Parts: sequence; C-alpha cells; structure tokens
Amino acid sequence: MKERSADRHLTAVFNQVMIGVSIAAFFVHVIFLYAFYQFGVTELFYFNIASIAIFVVGTILSLRQYTATAFALTCVEVTAHAITATYFIGWDTGFHFYIILLIPVVLFGPRNFWTTKLPLNVAMNSVNALCALSSFSSFKLA
Repeated sequence: MKERSADRHLTAVFNQVMIGVSIAAFFVHVIFLYAFYQFGVTELFYFNIASIAIFVVGTILSLRQYTATAFALTCVEVTAHAITATYFIGWDTGFHFYIILLIPVVLFGPRNFWTTKLPLNVAMNSVNALCALSSFSSFKLA
C-alpha cells in the first residue's frame, strides 16, 4: 500500500514537471521561430510552428493527467527537432544536445526501467550517434 502511494506521488510530481516543461518549451520554440525567420531557415521556421502546436497539446494533455502521452509527444518532438536542426544548420549549432537533456527525465520518470527507460535511452543515444555520424562523415541521414 505504501509503495502505491509513493508511485502516485511520483506520478503527480512528474505531471507537474511535464506541465512546466511544456509551457517552457512553448516559449523557447516561439523564440526559435523568430530566430529561424530572421536567419532565413524556412524549413526550421515551419517546423517550429508544428513544435509550438505540439507543446500546446502537451500542456493540455498534462493538465488532463495524460502525462505519459504528453511525455512521449515531447520526446518525439525533441528528437525530431534535434535531427532536423542538425540536418539543416549543422552539428556545430548544438541542437543534438537537446536529445541528451531527455535522458535524466526518462531515468527519473515514473516508469519501469527495463520496459521503458532502457529502450528510450538506447534509442535517444542511437539517434544522437546517427546525427554525429551524419555530420562528421560522408554518411547522410537523408
């Protein structure tokens, strides 16, 4: 019984974190939207319109207690944004580091290690390695 109470508390805390993350990411992507417009990177400008919409949906999902869905959506957006930005403006801009920021969130989130945390971390590190390989060699993702 005590363990279930602790799990519920951890889930409630993680839900509050996801609300804050979604709101913060919304504003970060508004800034990215302006920056990519100013620098003429139209692909990332349009991508950030979608990112902003995703974080609005993530906030709504978290407010309605669909935290796992909001978190999965966030992971997909961060990974896709990192890949897209690395592809269009290069490794030196550091967008691939955003994938690494997800790792502690995955590890400390309220999910089972073997079924969720380990596969997500392996996938995120693999994507980061592919971004590096794509940037430093003749191998290209697309």
